[in-house]
Amino acid sequence: MAMALWFVLSLLSPLTVGASTTLYTYLQTSTSPPYTVPMTETTTTFAPIGTVNSNIAQGNELQLTVNPNEIVLGVTPDLTLHCTPGLKDDLSIIMMLQISHLLNGTRTLIADVTPSGTRVSHVQYTNAKVTGNIPRYGVVGAFLTVAVSRPGVTDGGQYECSLSGLDSTELLTTKSVTTVVSVLDLNEISSQIRELRQEVSEGARKYEQLEEEVRKLETARGVAFAAFLSIDVDASRGRLLFDMETVDTRDSFASGAYIVPEAGNYLLVLQIAVKAGGHIIADLRHDGRPLGRVIANGWYEDGQASTSVIALLRQGEIIDVEVVQHYNSTRLLSSQATFLSGRML
Repeated sequence: MAMALWFVLSLLSPLTVGASTTLYTYLQTSTSPPYTVPMTETTTTFAPIGTVNSNIAQGNELQLTVNPNEIVLGVTPDLTLHCTPGLKDDLSIIMMLQISHLLNGTRTLIADVTPSGTRVSHVQYTNAKVTGNIPRYGVVGAFLTVAVSRPGVTDGGQYECSLSGLDSTELLTTKSVTTVVSVLDLNEISSQIRELRQEVSEGARKYEQLEEEVRKLETARGVAFAAFLSIDVDASRGRLLFDMETVDTRDSFASGAYIVPEAGNYLLVLQIAVKAGGHIIADLRHDGRPLGRVIANGWYEDGQASTSVIALLRQGEIIDVEVVQHYNSTRLLSSQATFLSGRML
């Protein structure tokens, strides 16, 4: 115990009792380990014991705050990491605060602050602005801040703040806390939007082809139907009511259901399109039993999904669509993007 206290006092030996104390800022000058770290002398004014620096978050536990918590590539100007001990931490002396970066299984020490000053510990962060302070005793006024300019994709991931010091019984103690910074790539989102638009266009093209094929078969077989939504509607659980018919050779489609007019093998097609932000799950049913399922999502742009089945149907059986799940704000698209059709083979 006595040796531990002597070590801490030796760290504090450069400090003076007055309000102004000389610290040392360590600057990284080497690009590969071992690093050469010369010292430049700066002067920092300590806040009197019992006062709180306005830029220090005084919480109850060890804290690591980040601003912002999401990096938008090419847009976010700075990433600021701020580490402070908690008021509940039972520490008589703080020996060191550290901030590290954890990415893809690799832990990189960015910077630390001791009673002797701040130090940048990795060449990647030599241009970062690092400030910090360790008080003569206790936790009030201790902090370590790292500001990274123009953060990039490699600056995302997990960050860790760790603390080393002596507790009230002069025993060495360590603590740590982590937080996560995400990365948003606008170029990637733009690419996803383009892909979704292509999928919607492809769905419209398939519908036109199918509608033309159904029309051609009207005369040849005489049993076919196609129905769609005439206007955009809010999704709701239960039977999906298609209110507009383009083909119904036997007048067998009504109230969102097709009553099979003649036994045989039928090709049935269901497509559902949702506005951006929507999500829906719907079943194509044969007398209440699922034949196929459609899951349509609209994340950043309108989306659509479809299913087609061949089924042996008997006269009088019912074909319809049941919505089994949807987001509250889901809006179904019309303009022949949401439809149910079928024909006898």
